[in-house]
Amino acid sequence: MTQRNNPTPNVKLATTMKRQGVTGADLARQTGLAVTTVSDILNGKRTAQRVTSYLLAQALHCSPQDIFPEEGSGGAV
Repeated sequence: MTQRNNPTPNVKLATTMKRQGVTGADLARQTGLAVTTVSDILNGKRTAQRVTSYLLAQALHCSPQDIFPEEGSGGAV
């Protein structure tokens, strides 16, 4: 239930991608990241670093804080 009320960044990323019809391969191509990096972030195996979160958000036309709330409080490095 907590998961539904406060989704993790990887869930927020997946939801945003789905809403915009963007695949992991699309996102990798748009950001210059490896497909495996995007996949690992989506699967919660890797935490997006600050630069990565900005690249992902830019490609999805949103703010990094929309997906990675810790960016607003100086979290990820």
